[in-house]
Amino acid sequence: MPQNTDLILGGAGGDTVATMYPKLNTNNQSVWSWHAGSSAPTTPPTYLRWLDTTGAVKPLKINTGTPGSPVWVTVIPDVAVVGGALLPLAGGTMAGNIAFGAAYKATGLVAGTAAGDSVNKGQVDGHVMTCSVRLALPAGASTVSECILVATANFTVLDVQLLSDVATAGSSGGTRWEFQVRNVGAAGAGTTDMLATSVKTDSAEIGALNSYAVTPDQNQGMAVNEGLVLRVTKTGSPTDLSAARIVACVTYKVDAA
Repeated sequence: MPQNTDLILGGAGGDTVATMYPKLNTNNQSVWSWHAGSSAPTTPPTYLRWLDTTGAVKPLKINTGTPGSPVWVTVIPDVAVVGGALLPLAGGTMAGNIAFGAAYKATGLVAGTAAGDSVNKGQVDGHVMTCSVRLALPAGASTVSECILVATANFTVLDVQLLSDVATAGSSGGTRWEFQVRNVGAAGAGTTDMLATSVKTDSAEIGALNSYAVTPDQNQGMAVNEGLVLRVTKTGSPTDLSAARIVACVTYKVDAA
């Protein structure tokens, strides 16, 4: 197809009747065919359209630059495909990945119901799980480590709360209970504290049947076969908890595969 970009009849050199009609036909063919060709039209006016026939995909492009410095921007990805290879507002199948910029997100997602559906944040947060474990604190030992759970999937520990039927009182720097939550790696891979600073009863006493927070604030991710351990340290002679009924409640969220 012709790619005539001199679309003005009677230009600087003038047009005779003999040259006007052939030029008019050429101009019409160029416009009707969107200047189709395997190479871009030369000195194209701003906003000239060009159908690029270089390969199997036939994109329609428009010059957003100037005749001397054309900038071809694709407006229809492939005119040879029904719908121009554009994703319709209703339905459609993606042929590649969608990458969102750091400041953007997909919004308004309905709750997924099938295995291949997307899920929204509400669904993920709604599948947070909690487990409870009875703890035993011996009277004589100064330190005890109780394994609360072993990870069967990759997950994030959100919260750990203790519930005791016995309250503590009179704690001080020299006589207190101290709690630390730890991730013990599989096969002795190492121990990581989940609390930047352990929780101590001289800062906050345990109330009877009141939740006592030992909420992790670091290193909260756990991998398969890693253990969540509560390390309890007794300093001096604080309130005896050896006969107390103490339950550790762990809230965690399974990470996406």
